[in-house]
Amino acid sequence: MPLGPDPPRRFLMRHEYPVRHLIRWMCLLVLAFPFAGGAWAAPKYKILHAFTGGSDGGGIWDSVLFDAYGNLYGTTSGGGAYGYGTAFELSPGTKGWTETVLYSFCAQPHCDDGAIPAASLIFDGSGNLYGTTSTVGTGSPQIGTIFELSASAGGNWSLTTLYDFCSLPNCSDGGSPRSGMLLDTAGNLYGTTPYGGPGYGGGVLFEFTAPSSGGVYSSLYDFCSLSGCDDGAGPYGVLIRDAKGDLYGTTAGGGTNGGGTAFELQQTSGTWTEQVLHDFPSFSNDGRAVYAGLIMDRSGSLYGVASQGGPNTCGNSGCGMIFRLSPTAKGGWKETVLHNFAPDKRGSYPSASLVFDKKRNLYGVAGGGTNGYYGYGVVYKLTPGARGKWKYKVVHDFNGSDGAQPNAALVFDKNGHLYGTTLTAGPGGYGVVFEITP
Repeated sequence: MPLGPDPPRRFLMRHEYPVRHLIRWMCLLVLAFPFAGGAWAAPKYKILHAFTGGSDGGGIWDSVLFDAYGNLYGTTSGGGAYGYGTAFELSPGTKGWTETVLYSFCAQPHCDDGAIPAASLIFDGSGNLYGTTSTVGTGSPQIGTIFELSASAGGNWSLTTLYDFCSLPNCSDGGSPRSGMLLDTAGNLYGTTPYGGPGYGGGVLFEFTAPSSGGVYSSLYDFCSLSGCDDGAGPYGVLIRDAKGDLYGTTAGGGTNGGGTAFELQQTSGTWTEQVLHDFPSFSNDGRAVYAGLIMDRSGSLYGVASQGGPNTCGNSGCGMIFRLSPTAKGGWKETVLHNFAPDKRGSYPSASLVFDKKRNLYGVAGGGTNGYYGYGVVYKLTPGARGKWKYKVVHDFNGSDGAQPNAALVFDKNGHLYGTTLTAGPGGYGVVFEITP
């Protein structure tokens, strides 16, 4: 599972924080399908924490993160002591999972910590957490921050604002980051903003070097949102990095055809150059609106989802698709459609990055479900088969009482259990953190 480093042992004083909810077991999808060898056991779904929108936070846009001890960390976009979101920890125990609010974002005139964090957190080698807020801060205009959370020996966490977006002339540094950051082996952070930039306002790809030493912000690439630009605009998804240090990502719009791009950023002699790997939509029934990031397999192929497009229509747009981009011998990239979503009960409008299990099956989340494309959302599995065919299956169908609008990538633990989040609904009305046992 994607663990963080071994942070310092902390003895948090749990009684100082309200524990809103303990464990709730929910065993759904109880229908069994007969097979030759017996019955198929439905995956078990369990709510680890249901947010109320109060002091415990509410509304999770992105993924949770494990530390080396099995605790989960994340952010909420609302709630907390001031109503502007939280950073939280969920710790497993014999009686269930306990939430601790590590920090409540303030956003008041006397605060400079930012507000409404909409992205996942990341650990450094010393156990510090890094993240972004999508708005407020001390920049002008106030459209987000980069922050660090550090734990003291007593278990308290303190926040340091490392950078305020739009603090440069004409907002040339971008603003309103919406995706988690990437940390390289040297301790540098990389991320994107879907807006702003020095030239065109289509967002930037940035580097924040050595945050433990104060940090230096640099805009590595400025996306163009003007008509006729072919590099894309509006990067929302998290970046990935290959062994050479090249960065890969997506844009939700722009490109030659207006449906977004998949791109690579290569560094040569200190200069970063963008290469468009795929321009959406490049053919009839191709996808468009790629809000999620990419993942890479061992052969160097990239996998992702398009939130719209494809041959099937949901409402006023295509239902979306799952795709693979594979490098060719001539230096180009070939797209293969692995699955087209439809206006049925099996999900639609995917918007989160995929994840591989140990057998190289793909898992993800989408909207739709039982009520068609108006449903509460689904967790799905994509299994590779013979002749390049992939089999699609719904693992969990949300019903509102157990959460709704799963918008974030899933994560695995060492036992192969899945963990994820929903933005809304659930017992508390403001989203949940859940576990699925396959």
